[in-house]
Amino acid sequence: MSDRAARQGFVDFIVRAEHFGLPVGMLRDVARSDYTYRQGGPTSVSPWLDTMTFEPADLASVANMSPSKPRKEARGVQTIYHEATHAWLDVKKDTAEVRVLRQQGLEYYKEAPLTAGRADDPERIFEEAIASYVGHRTAAYWQALEELTIISDTLTTKPTPDAQARILAHAKTVRATYERLMGERVFGYQTPGWWSSQQIYTKRIVSSQIKTFADTRLLENRLPDQFARTGSPKAIWDRLARDHYPALGK
Repeated sequence: MSDRAARQGFVDFIVRAEHFGLPVGMLRDVARSDYTYRQGGPTSVSPWLDTMTFEPADLASVANMSPSKPRKEARGVQTIYHEATHAWLDVKKDTAEVRVLRQQGLEYYKEAPLTAGRADDPERIFEEAIASYVGHRTAAYWQALEELTIISDTLTTKPTPDAQARILAHAKTVRATYERLMGERVFGYQTPGWWSSQQIYTKRIVSSQIKTFADTRLLENRLPDQFARTGSPKAIWDRLARDHYPALGK
């Protein structure tokens, strides 16, 4: 049975995510589909039942989300985007773009090296690779936005010189952390069988086709590899650099 609260929580998340610069076209496609929603746990998708299940803690973490009020939102953002990617691929499974992408993924991950042995379920690896890639990048973006927002807010309270120096030193790490996280390319896993929850990860980086599709179609070119090309995080950084030159540089 569909849970109205779960669906409303998902819809509210879409609104808030868009407000803070995250891509939401994919999420809206899922919300407009025939999928039903319920609360339970863990957050997951059942393509056979066209159902998204939300762990209450994930919905709670992104309810009224704001980067100035950290509540472990990055985990909720990552999980919801990850599972929504699975749902979107299911909703769009009969489209030419998804059929082509899936076939490319199956070929790419056929007998791919794993942390133990070689792949025999390339479809599962493809699904988890693209979903994990999308979830990872949205969480990395949110983490940078959140940390810089909190740094900016804290500096307005006029901390002591020593505290300000520590805060600015941390600010310098945000850009590097963002680019390190956005540079990660190895995602995807399979299980020994449908009966097992053990995750055996691939060693193969995502293909250029998967990366390009995810970056452009699902993430709408909003989450670039380079920090200097971000929207809100870069804008906050520029204000900090202006107000705290030369500590942060130009």
